[in-house]
Amino acid sequence: MSLPEILDSAIWRQVPDEACRLAKEAAGTYQVVKDLMPFLPPIADCVHYNPDTGHAIFNYLKDADSEKVASWHIALKQVPGVEMVEHGTNIQVPKDQPFMTIKTALEAQTIFKPFAQAAQLRPSWFSNLYGGPNPLAATIGGALLGAGMGYGGGWLAEQLLPEQYFNKGRLRKTMAVAGGLMGTAPGIWMAADNTRTDPPAKGFFNALLTPHPMQKDSKYKEAKGNLRMILPSESFEMNDMWKKAATDAGGMYDASIPVDQFGMTIWNDLRGTGGFTPAPIAAATGGLIQAASLSQGGVNLISPMDIARISLGAGSGWISSKIVGATLGALAGLKPEAQQALQRTGTWAGILSNTIPLAFSG
Repeated sequence: MSLPEILDSAIWRQVPDEACRLAKEAAGTYQVVKDLMPFLPPIADCVHYNPDTGHAIFNYLKDADSEKVASWHIALKQVPGVEMVEHGTNIQVPKDQPFMTIKTALEAQTIFKPFAQAAQLRPSWFSNLYGGPNPLAATIGGALLGAGMGYGGGWLAEQLLPEQYFNKGRLRKTMAVAGGLMGTAPGIWMAADNTRTDPPAKGFFNALLTPHPMQKDSKYKEAKGNLRMILPSESFEMNDMWKKAATDAGGMYDASIPVDQFGMTIWNDLRGTGGFTPAPIAAATGGLIQAASLSQGGVNLISPMDIARISLGAGSGWISSKIVGATLGALAGLKPEAQQALQRTGTWAGILSNTIPLAFSG
């Protein structure tokens, strides 16, 4: 193996440890800044932080009021861990420094939260009037929202499509009915899930009135938020969604993955040393495993669910995070002979390359 390949391999091996170090050092400051932003004027497009230098950067809109910019600057300067604040309308984050993104210009929550609130899937000022959202409210709200969107889409189609393909005025009604029926699906699913997994929700009618964990802004939001910001001291705390998943994947909680041994197995298949696994994939896999280990206090045996929690915190969806955890658990559970056979054929690298990106696909 050439010298550049050796150096490249050595650099990628440091990525998991470096990622864990930066995340732990930035955890406190990250949390404070994230909690502070909703109370500041909505002018910042992006916010970044470098835990090594204490350097914070935020970009703002060109027409932002100078007093609002000053309020951001002053507020960030008061945050523990922030030593220097830089701001402007188009500041580029240095590529050779470990800046962590705290806020991006467009966030999924900003875009989709109004729709979720309108469908009574998330808490809002209106849902607070009757004690918060529940599956029944989600069924009604989703039906109304779906019917409205269907009617609007049908009306637009009637204006654009040739009239010989439909009866004028009927398409909008048909799409309104279809949209309303589709809009009831989330609420009905939540009620059915309550009936299946939540003992207090006895009977389908009671399940309709029992808030689903996904509709709560308490444990689920707090746990998911902490996973994104704090690695890894609080990531092992279970929330309602994980408890529900236990009935579907009880084996996910078995501590069956040896951290050190599995880590060595992953790096033994590195492409630069004659294997098939790309260095970035090996580094990302090692980072997930080490982060899961640290979340349990540095133990040497972790469970697939530990990895799923870290994946969820890295931005993965709930289903994707379970797939990542289950896949790594299955690979770790193979006999050494089977692992080596998969590596010799390139199957091992193919599995990791198609699975690990799911952990960071948020």
